[in-house]
This record gives sequence, structure tokens and C-alpha cells, in this order.
Amino acid sequence: MEGGEDLCEAKKNFEGQAFCFLSLPVSMGLPVHVNAYFELSSNRRIWFGNDMAGGGKKHSEWNVYLLEEVAAPAYGHLLEKLTLEIEHSDSFYSFWPTTATSGPWASTVQKLYNFVADSGLRVLFTKARGGAVQVNNETSAKVIDGKRVAKDIREEVAVEISRMKDEIGIIPGLAVILVGDRKDSATYVRNKKKACDAVGINSFEVRLAEDSTEEEVLKHISEFNDDPSVHGILVQLPLPSHMNEQNVLNSVCIEKDVDGFHPLNIGRLAMRGRDPLFVPCTPKGCIELLHRYDIPIKGKRAVVIGRSNIVGMPAALLLQVCIAVQVNNETSAKVIDGKRVAKDIREEVAVEISRMKDEIGIIPGLAVILVGDRKDSATYVRNKKKACDAVGINSFEVRLAEDSTEEEVLKHISEFNDDPSVHGILVQLPLPSHMNEQNVLNAVCIEKDVDGFHPLNIGRLAMRGRDPLFVPCTPKGCIELLHRYDIPIKGKRAVVIGRSNIVGMPAALLLQREDATVSIVHSRTKNPEEITRQADIIISAVGQANMVRGSWVKPGAVLIDVGINPVEDAESPRGYRLVGDICYEEASKVASAITPVPGGVGPMTIAMLLSNTLLSAKRIHNFRLHVINLQSLAFVASVRNNWDSDNILMLIHWKSKRLCSHCAITSTNDWVTNLSHVKICIEVYVPALTYVTATNCHFEKECHSRQGRNRL
Repeated sequence: MEGGEDLCEAKKNFEGQAFCFLSLPVSMGLPVHVNAYFELSSNRRIWFGNDMAGGGKKHSEWNVYLLEEVAAPAYGHLLEKLTLEIEHSDSFYSFWPTTATSGPWASTVQKLYNFVADSGLRVLFTKARGGAVQVNNETSAKVIDGKRVAKDIREEVAVEISRMKDEIGIIPGLAVILVGDRKDSATYVRNKKKACDAVGINSFEVRLAEDSTEEEVLKHISEFNDDPSVHGILVQLPLPSHMNEQNVLNSVCIEKDVDGFHPLNIGRLAMRGRDPLFVPCTPKGCIELLHRYDIPIKGKRAVVIGRSNIVGMPAALLLQVCIAVQVNNETSAKVIDGKRVAKDIREEVAVEISRMKDEIGIIPGLAVILVGDRKDSATYVRNKKKACDAVGINSFEVRLAEDSTEEEVLKHISEFNDDPSVHGILVQLPLPSHMNEQNVLNAVCIEKDVDGFHPLNIGRLAMRGRDPLFVPCTPKGCIELLHRYDIPIKGKRAVVIGRSNIVGMPAALLLQREDATVSIVHSRTKNPEEITRQADIIISAVGQANMVRGSWVKPGAVLIDVGINPVEDAESPRGYRLVGDICYEEASKVASAITPVPGGVGPMTIAMLLSNTLLSAKRIHNFRLHVINLQSLAFVASVRNNWDSDNILMLIHWKSKRLCSHCAITSTNDWVTNLSHVKICIEVYVPALTYVTATNCHFEKECHSRQGRNRL
């Protein structure tokens, strides 16, 4: 082990301790390495483009991704494994470099540190040049002892299992499926079995070879689903690359999804008033630690760093708050004209419907079910029918009396589910109080859930890398307005006021998908004014007239007002006028852009409903839509530093193995093969692009890419 005299001198203080040195090798081609002084140094040659075929900057971007998303978690997992192997983990130190605090590496290095710190070990850090050391266990903070809490929980579980066995003769059973021979996965499975044995849970294990088929895994899951002695099913991740991980996880019945990763469980977690059967274990453990140490959560500002499906997103949903913070400076607000944008979208939808009708003879159909005689609901339904007629969508309507039974509503939904001429089903809310709203909404098949309220769609929306078939119309309209006015979202600080299942929560999830840092302000939030004043983007959906004053808004913020509230106005012929949640007169003097009420978000809701109905018809009949292709390109482009469409199309053809040796992307094949995230994006989004003929060879690029653009 290299390190120089200074390090050898410093090591004297730590003799006899269990010790692990973790570094990044110099020659692994990553953008940083550990030098002789155990400092983290940047490989400038890689960053500034002097390596390989001159694509150094591009390769460095892949490197940063690999470092953050592969190397850092791998080191974290290694530390976790070592703690299991070492009996007295109190005396274990992890050695790590602490420089590289500027330049393109700072955030990457910090992420690596976070993984080490999260291991719960006492960590030994180097200081700058010369090898001097410091230990991070000198602190006045209370230590939250997860090991002790976990021991207490295991003892509580063991007592409950013993009581259950004595009273009803039932012993809980956990089935674990392990595919392949990864040592770390085998270790995790072994530890889970030990834990089960310790508390009295029966464990069942299936080990399959690396080359097993997905069908074999699904067969075992199906057997465990039907086995009454099995109460929980866990598929050890990761699965081999030839298997579709989401398909496998979705096949676990929700009642036995003890890992909590089924989209239905995540969807329920993301919806107020809907309780998941299970919550992912690690985020649940985080909240349990706070509870056990009597640390208050209610009304606090909580920050979740990371947004993975396994920890970050579920933790944020459990806390129901994320974060807020900053913006730029302008004075007179631009008006975001939702009426005009909605008109443009309706025209685009009408053109696509006409093309669809001409080419395959299909006309999209939307069915609406209205229960009761509420005037506002009747007005909404009438407006939706007019909008359908205007763009060429066939509309079907069922009106039921207020005292109709839930079974009658479910019968009509079932008929529309089976009707091939219906591509979207909408149940007008609210329903009468004697009906179970969630049961009714869940009865709409997910492929026709154009309102986007099915828990599976919400669950997919809440999970990274999982795409809902439909997104709720109003939140989707809010994001579309930002896009149409070229208002950047990525990296911005956004605040959503309100956390309803219809607008607030889906809007927050959509903003997170657009790479914003999101806070949710709700009725229990302390100092809401302080939080909103830090936001670049505010979306308000609480239904309180003029609640958000000008003093709540930081100069230059963008304001999306979803609220529609009647206030008394003697001068109005109707005796009232409509205002939003945001005080327009005050906020428009501070913001850079703002939606008016009326004429802002309202018209977008119906426009998005029409768009979703068209999308459903396209999907059901496998009809390719230009607008979807362009969105797909835009999304894949955002994955890696805004690639242009030519680069993306080449990447698509690489994935399809249609590249020749002259193609410009061949030199980066090895790098791209390591980027599972990009590959997932391609697999999700490229089906809508596969008919595009794009460049196969570098010297044919102009000709083919021009053809591709024409078809798009």
C-alpha cells in the first residue's frame, strides 16, 4: 500500500484496529484517482478530451455517471458486508481521501463520501497533502443507534410470532428467490435466512442458475403466491440482464410484496388517504428510527438527498416533504396564456386524429360516467363533450341517478372496458357519499385510465425508470405550460402548495421527474411563506382565494395557479368573479411569469384529457404518433447532457446492433454498454422510434438524419 512517510507515521495511532482502505485505482479510466498522498486527483487528460478518439469530454460524462451510480454504491455495499463479517464493528475504520472540493468532481466525490458516512462506521479521513489524519467520531451529536433499534424490533417480532403460533398455530413464512451466483446477493440471502431463523419465521429459498429464463422465475413466484404457508415473497436484486426486473417484481401478489416495490404499493403510498399494504424496508426503517428516538417530523422541513425507487422516492413520500430554495431577478411578469396553448394542443390533436382515421380507420373514443345532478359536474361533462366533438373524438355518456348503486357504476365501467371503440374512460368526481370512490376508479382498466388516477399509474409515476401509461390531466397541463414557454425545470427549486391526489402530489412527482428539487407545502407546514419565497417555480392547488401574496414570491419566480375560487363582486353581472390561489395583482409585480385565472391552467386540463385519449387509441392500435416520438427524443436527450437528435438516433441503432465500423459512436460502445440507465431509457422510449430510418454510417450521416427528421 502506497502513501509515503507521513501516512506511516499517522498509522501508529491506529494499530490493532480493524482497518479497511478504499481507494480508486489510478488506471481504471475513471475521471478521478487516488494519488500517492491519498488525495483524490482529477484525470485532466480524460476530462479535456485528449484521450482515445478525441471524445474525452463525452467519455468523462459516462465516467461521472459510472462513478456516482455504480462505484459509489458498490463501495457502500462493500462496507455493509464488512460490518457483517467483523464482530466488533465499533473498532473498524474506513480510510478515505477528502480533497477534490472544486471543479467538475466536487459533487461526485461528495456522493462517494455520503455512501461511506451512511455505512454507520467510524470513518478515518485523510486531510489534504502530507497524510495527516482525522477521525469523524468526535461529535456532540446524539448517535442514533440503528443496531440497537433493529435488535429491539427483532425481539418484538419474535414475541409476536411466538404468540401467533400459540394462539392460532400459524408461523409466518418468507420465500426468497435468488438468480445467479453473485457473492454479494448470496450473502444478503444468507443473512436474511439467519434473521428469519432468529425470530421464528419459516424461510423458503429457491436458487436458480444465471441463465435461467424469466418464465422459470415467474413460475416460482406464482407457486409462492398460491402457497398459504408463504406470507412474504422477496426476489433478490439485481436480476440477470436478460430478465425484465419490473415484470418479475409486478408478478408478486401485492398481499405478499413485503419489499414494498410493487407499483400498486408505491401508488398508494403516493396518494393521500390510500394506505399501501407494505412500504419499502429501508425508508420505513429511516422513519422508524426517527419515531423510536422521539424525533418530531410533523411540520418539519425534511430534505431527501437521492430519488431512487428503493430509498429516495419512498422516503420522500413517507415524509411528504422534500425541500425548497432559489431564483433569478425580473420585475414585470410574462402572462402564461393557457387558453392559447390549449388551443394549439387541440389543433395538434385534431390533426393527429384525422391522420389516424385516414391511415387505419380508427377514431378515438372517450366514455364519461356522471352520477347525480350536481350542476358543476354536469357543466364539466358538457364542456368535455364539446371539446371531444371539436377535435373529432367520439364521446359516450352515461348519466345515473344520485341514488344509483355502486354495482351499477361498476357494470357500466366493465362494459366500457370491453368496448373496443372506447379508448378512454372518465368517471366524473365527486361520486355520491354512499359509493367507494377508490373502488370505482380502480375498476377502470389501466389502459383506458385517461384521467391517470389508477394506483398503478400513480405508482409508476412515483418510481424512477417506470413510466405511467397516463398522467393526471391538470398536473400534466401545468408541466406542459412550462415546456411550451421554454421555462427550464431541471435543477430548479420548485414548491407545490397542496398535496391532493388530483393535483398536488402528482405535480410534485412530475416536477421531480423533470429533475427539479421539490418541496410540498400543506396545511401542517410551518412557515409556508418562508419556503415558497425560496422557489424558482410555484404550483399552487389549494382552493383558497389569494392565499399566496406577493411577499411569498421571490423576484423572478414562475407561478402556476391551479386554484379557481369565486369571490363576491358587486360589479359583476353574476355577483362574483373567479380568482386563483395566488394574488395576481401583487405576485405579477414580482414574478417573471404567471398564469391568469381564468385562462391559465383551466383550459389545459381538458386539452390534456384529449391528448391522453388520443395517446390511448394510438397505444391500443399500435399507431405511431409524431408528437410522442418528439417527446421520446427530448427525454432521451436529457439523459446525457442534451445530445442532439442525430446522436440519439445513432445510439438507438447501436442498441439495435445496426452500426457499422465507420459509425461515429463505435468508439464509445464500451462506455455505453455500462450505462444501464441509458439502456433502460432506450428500451422504454425507443419503441415509438424504431420505424425511423437514421444514419448507419458516419459518412452517410447527413442524408439519413435528414430522412429521420422528415419522418419525425
